[in-house]
Order: sequence, then C-alpha cells, then structure tokens
Amino acid sequence: MLLNDKQRQFLELRVKEGKSLDRISKEIDVSMETLREWVVTLMDQIEEMKIAEIDLINEMHDLAYVPRLRYLGALYTRLRKELDNRDFSGLPTDKLFSIMSIVRQQIDLQIQKNEMDDYDDYDDFDDMNWDDMD
Repeated sequence: MLLNDKQRQFLELRVKEGKSLDRISKEIDVSMETLREWVVTLMDQIEEMKIAEIDLINEMHDLAYVPRLRYLGALYTRLRKELDNRDFSGLPTDKLFSIMSIVRQQIDLQIQKNEMDDYDDYDDFDDMNWDDMD
C-alpha cells in the first residue's frame, strides 16, 4: 500500500514516538475520524513497525535471547568465583540455609538434566528460587 505524507507522519508519531491520536490529529492537522480509519487500514504497517522498533531496542541494549544468556552466564561465573573466595562464618543461619537449599536445587537440576534426553539447558534460571536470597 502506498502511503501519503500524512500517513507516514501518522505512523512515525504513533509507533516510534507513541503519541496519542488526539495529539497526532493536532500536529499533522488530520481529523480524529480519519486517524481512527488509518488505525484500522494501516494495522499491518503499524504492527510491522512495532516489531521492527522492538527488535531495534533489543539489539541496541543486548536484550535479545542469546546476548542476555551470554551476559547471565558471565555474571554467574563472576558470582561463582567471588563466592568461592568468601568465608561463610559470618552468615546468619537462615541465610546459610537458604543458600544451601538453592545449591541443592541446582544439584538436583543437574542430576535431572543428565537423566533426561530432551532437557532444555536454558530452563535452569527459571527454576531457581531467587527469592530465597533476600
């Protein structure tokens, strides 16, 4: 579908800048009724632009799945190294018990992982009880 200049402005203001129909109506001097019609007729373009914007944001901030997983893996490695250098003698009993429970959960998950052929390696973080660390 070929778009006129006003429709292109509408898409830019609506999708990229997130402006309301009322505000767009005033900025580009198009009636609310026309804008509502465009919302319906340009739905595919609006959705495509939203997806492209989300992809761009994910890429710019390393929010996509693989970079996020790499970051979490690196963070886990740093935390594990730091933990290996710590003396736990000053930890309160409840905190020590919580850490032991979480470590046990991770051991159980690793055992299950070895027992199951189709185990998804990336589910470990979802199964971990992070609330116990507070």
